[in-house]
Amino acid sequence: MITFKSLLFLGNFQEQDIFYHFESGKLYSYSYKPDKVWDIKWAVLASGLVLTNLLSSIGFLTFSNSFVKYGLLISMIFTIVLLVEWALKLKHDQELISFNPSNYFGWSDFIKKCKNNLLFLSLTGIVFSVMTFQFLLTYLQEANLYNYILFSLFFPVSYFLTFKVRPIKRFLMLKKLSEEVSNGYHI
Repeated sequence: MITFKSLLFLGNFQEQDIFYHFESGKLYSYSYKPDKVWDIKWAVLASGLVLTNLLSSIGFLTFSNSFVKYGLLISMIFTIVLLVEWALKLKHDQELISFNPSNYFGWSDFIKKCKNNLLFLSLTGIVFSVMTFQFLLTYLQEANLYNYILFSLFFPVSYFLTFKVRPIKRFLMLKKLSEEVSNGYHI
């Protein structure tokens, strides 16, 4: 039986979530009903203002005890990893069906769009990973709350883009699917 853990999410194509199974090389899908989307633009603006004021007022605090410094760092990393895993867990199991892209129009455009998305996600992942690493090094040297908070804000994005998007596997999958589209052969 195929589980979601053994699949790689390709994207949304004609109101279906498309998944790729590496072991078999087959595509699977399931139809979904979109959840209610919250309008968060005002929350982002308000949280930006609050965080800016908060960071400027508490940024000077430092941790002189190395146990506190490393304990906070390890507990924060562990908590963020658990929260990301929990947030990405599916609410309920879906019934997967085999997906045949030759039955649909626009599959090659979808693959091109997925390649562009991968390029954007890879570049964003590299930038966020470098910045996360820089904030980590600065925190370990200076042990101030400002760098701790910045690291804790950048780390979830870096973790997601590195370990959940799986850019190398996604690149290999898209390369194989592109070759199949260019050869006129579909799975």
